[in-house]
Amino acid sequence: MKKRNVRFILSVTVILFLFAYSLLSIHLATSSVTNEDSSTINHYTKHAGAAATATAGDAISQGGKTKIVAFCNHNYRSVGLKWFDRMTKLGYTTHLLVATDPAMESFLASKSNYRYEVAFPEPMPATYATKPKRKQDRAVLELLFAVRWKYLLNQLEQGTNVLLTDADNIFSRYIDLQAEMEEKYPTVDVWHAYATKYPNKVFLKQGFTVCGGMSLWRASKAGIEFARLIQYACGIMCDDQRVLNNLLLDINMTWGWTDATLASRISNNSVSVDQRFVGLPTLGLLGSSSVTGHKARVWDRDFAFRGPLEPDQCPKSNWVSMPIVEAKSRFQNWEAKLESFDKWDEICGVQ
Repeated sequence: MKKRNVRFILSVTVILFLFAYSLLSIHLATSSVTNEDSSTINHYTKHAGAAATATAGDAISQGGKTKIVAFCNHNYRSVGLKWFDRMTKLGYTTHLLVATDPAMESFLASKSNYRYEVAFPEPMPATYATKPKRKQDRAVLELLFAVRWKYLLNQLEQGTNVLLTDADNIFSRYIDLQAEMEEKYPTVDVWHAYATKYPNKVFLKQGFTVCGGMSLWRASKAGIEFARLIQYACGIMCDDQRVLNNLLLDINMTWGWTDATLASRISNNSVSVDQRFVGLPTLGLLGSSSVTGHKARVWDRDFAFRGPLEPDQCPKSNWVSMPIVEAKSRFQNWEAKLESFDKWDEICGVQ
């Protein structure tokens, strides 16, 4: 009898231990992202300007509107302000800038009309100290991409939908994001914009690639799972375009190609056609993943346009443009980006 009691007690102890261990594993898996970078996560709204932050928070919480976010460092401050002012003029009310360095934080703190938050990237790895400036500049960019994914995941886990956009993306009209998400595509978790053919491996296998700097995310369980995979794959720094598109292959996305979509691919029927776009579809696609369970939509190329700054034909019913801007030098890149807003309006106009 005593032996049986001992065996029973041991069995119960083992079961309780395994149960507790499984709960701990689940907790660690779901919280490791914020815990490992809690200093950055906690700094998102610190010193964000009480009135400005409250305005953004109220707009999002009242009616569940989507947060529209553009990351910007001090070097691109003029581009960031241009983007913010344009979004305000178009009628958006939940857009904000995320400052990625102390100088940009101080710059925005000195102004009263700009909603902003703060998210600093990880320090540059010591191994880059002896590398050429070109590689250091690239590292700064990849560190920014990483903190952007961390920020996105954090927002989604808090239940906030996010439109993630580069600060040099040119929006041309107002659309109701709630209607896009709840009425037109209520089952979609993530929206993407067509890119060029980079990474080429993905283009050859999938038939297209999507932009790392233009996407819409629903704070759904499946959407969060996909964002978590991206953040994990990116780590503290990464090429966001490569990580995002490679993951689309890894998670077994199935895309609903139709005859119309196949027929919409850009043909090489003119010497003026940019070879970076030949063979890419122009009509949107719907897809789903057997790994994450999330559903995705790629917008029509005209709706979310990625192409030349001065296209032969302006996109119809355009919402946002991500024009390819050729700068004379990397140092002058921000100037070329700033000028692209007015150049786009001059050629294709605000609809």
